[in-house]
Amino acid sequence: VSADGSRIGAASSTGEISVLGGDLTEQWSTPAGSGAGNVDTIAFDPSTGAVAAGVAERVGDLAFDDTVAFWDPAGGTERFRIGGEAEDVAGCAFYFSRVRYNGDGSLVAVTSHDYSVLVLDATTGEVLHELPGSTTVLDLAFSPDDDLLVATYDNSEVTVWSTGDFSVAATYQGAMGGYFGIGVLPDSATMAATDITGAISLVDLMTGAVVGSLDGADHRTSTIAVSSDGSLIAAPTADAGVAIWSANSGRQLTTVDGHTAAITGLAFAPDGSFLVSSSSDGTVRTWSIVATV
Repeated sequence: VSADGSRIGAASSTGEISVLGGDLTEQWSTPAGSGAGNVDTIAFDPSTGAVAAGVAERVGDLAFDDTVAFWDPAGGTERFRIGGEAEDVAGCAFYFSRVRYNGDGSLVAVTSHDYSVLVLDATTGEVLHELPGSTTVLDLAFSPDDDLLVATYDNSEVTVWSTGDFSVAATYQGAMGGYFGIGVLPDSATMAATDITGAISLVDLMTGAVVGSLDGADHRTSTIAVSSDGSLIAAPTADAGVAIWSANSGRQLTTVDGHTAAITGLAFAPDGSFLVSSSSDGTVRTWSIVATV
């Protein structure tokens, strides 16, 4: 969802992205890569409204198309793209594209299928920092105060960098198999994290200590959303629903149903007024948030 809440970005498994209005009518669409392929992620620049999307398409036994492309807000005009070399990487068995802007829109971090994280100038696309890794990146997030960038890996490792100079601020072992999806809470000290068992934990960002958990979370997913005020956390359920929890108490507040296949994406509007869900049933839905607890 764009910073002003007026546009919703939807990624597809057919190589296209679509930008929708608040009423879910399509404003524009465009191919994200050079051909048909799975678009794994989409994001809006919070400063300019520019749109970014990343492809995660297998093109060989040890290679993926990891193109990330950037467009002007009105659509149709491509600004720049990176990646897409699709080189063989020893040991590469799977890949998740992640595109994350920092809060002021000056930086954007993206994953590469060579296990690295690239930090770009969001205006020019210049690679400012290359943060190497040794295994697949599962998820990526900036802290809301823009001071930290955190990545989780499939060997259970979590690495936190300081955005001042992108030196390593912390590294530790998380849950077995790694944290598949993360969302940093507004305190910039705690993240919600999903793991291989389906549990969702609240984790101290700098130490890895588990400081809380969400009641009844048991569906393995890489999709998680945290409301901008940090009061709500949403994640899919096994039966194509969306569960919403209180971040403060860990209590499940409600479950919303309507999709007929697995949930593929979730995002809260920045003002907290609605939640957006996408599904492999081919639909996007919006849900009104009437109260927070």
